[in-house]
Amino acid sequence: MKKILYLLALAVFCSCSNGLKNEAQEQMEKTFKEMALDPSSVSISNVKVMFDNDSVCVINLNMSAKNGFGAIRTREYEYVYLIDKADSTQSRREIVLDLSKEEAIMNRARKDYQAKKWNNAYLEKLSDDDKKAYYIYFNAHLYSLFIGRKVGYDKNDIDNW
Repeated sequence: MKKILYLLALAVFCSCSNGLKNEAQEQMEKTFKEMALDPSSVSISNVKVMFDNDSVCVINLNMSAKNGFGAIRTREYEYVYLIDKADSTQSRREIVLDLSKEEAIMNRARKDYQAKKWNNAYLEKLSDDDKKAYYIYFNAHLYSLFIGRKVGYDKNDIDNW
């Protein structure tokens, strides 16, 4: 009986951890098609989940699509999907970074982690893995405020201004 309960708990845990990743991948496809001049030409490849937990999912990928001249152009992107815990409704936010022009959030988080600025009591108590997750979420949240957007945001909806 204990084995069955353990396996059931493990299955529930695994399905929950994949929830945000699956949600992120679905939204990522919608976003890239929305960004493209010709949504039918969008092709996403080399998808690699760099980090995911219950708050943030970071995905690196190549996206190919037709440009304004009809030629197919491929670029490497970092797509970040996070739950904004500072927002009382815990809204979803997303960031798309063109890695040929912008530094990846994962790189920024790694630099912050390596600087070892654990000058607050909260960070000092965390494990190394939790500190890494903290810096990834912190950088993702900061980027999302400046260059990200709310998922499902309608710029014409006056209530969301």
